[in-house]
Amino acid sequence: MNRNHLSTCKRVSVMLAVSAIAVIVGVSLLACCNKAANVTTFVQEYQRGLVALCNPQLDVVRCAVTNTGSAGYACTIQCRDRVTTTAVTLQFTLLCNELGLIESIRADHPLALGQDQPSAPGAVIPIETVMYAVAGTRAPPAESFDLVVKSAKARLSYAKPDFYKAASLAQLRAKCPTTRTTFDEISQFSFSLFASTDSFQYVIKRSAGVISGKKRNKFKYQPSSQYGTTSSPPVGLFLATLNKETLSLLYRHKQDNRDGLLMPSNIFASIHNSTNTNKPVRGVGFGTVTFNIDGDQHTSSNVPVLLKLTRGSLGISKVKLPKRRPKSTQ
Repeated sequence: MNRNHLSTCKRVSVMLAVSAIAVIVGVSLLACCNKAANVTTFVQEYQRGLVALCNPQLDVVRCAVTNTGSAGYACTIQCRDRVTTTAVTLQFTLLCNELGLIESIRADHPLALGQDQPSAPGAVIPIETVMYAVAGTRAPPAESFDLVVKSAKARLSYAKPDFYKAASLAQLRAKCPTTRTTFDEISQFSFSLFASTDSFQYVIKRSAGVISGKKRNKFKYQPSSQYGTTSSPPVGLFLATLNKETLSLLYRHKQDNRDGLLMPSNIFASIHNSTNTNKPVRGVGFGTVTFNIDGDQHTSSNVPVLLKLTRGSLGISKVKLPKRRPKSTQ
């Protein structure tokens, strides 16, 4: 196996393993999973959408968030009807799980969720349902600044008791602006998934890959197989294309633990045994994806992500929202 990529795989493995251990002891998984930051970001991005689900004629005047304890936050939104100029106050409760992720929302008024009937006042609504409904009132929240993330995910599997059968995967599909016109001008790529950090879990040297295309605007890096045999699949793939001042990229990583490099037996045992006794957890948070072309940094912040922690796996993925709310069936 390529030694440089082996080093990268170790960093990825450590990141995933540490993340899982953090979940076990109840510490925030990543920077995107801070409870107060999650609630603040969610309210900033979704307050107008929440109001529109109640009454699309209302304009937001001001909004206040209060920690009510017991994993709950009260969100009070003062509005004004743009037709009648009547003042209206709407009350929402954001319910978080032990990881600081928003799990559900409770409103003191009916919400139009794209179903035959609006939700009942006081009903607890799963966060994904609300986000899908808000997507019907406007475009999804902008993932500033100049990195467009089409898909991103990371997953660690530990369901089977044999630690050699643990596995991890990661994927990123994105694009960003650049002044580079050929990959001969680039030395390396580096990126970080969902964490606000200056240390990059993924580093790929241009010299390790192959440049192709008449304009030398295509790049491919595919390391040798994990076990150095032609019968075993490669551990990763990185593809990039330069076209019209835009770099488009695809990264995939998949690794099992047959060689024991993903995680040692003691860490696996701690994760496997602890999660076996914990109830499954899922929730939505907000993260940051950063991609570097040499020293040029491109960032997408406020990326809505769904975290799932089960007895067999830990997964983080970008939430995919539809462009418009599905029509309700009559």
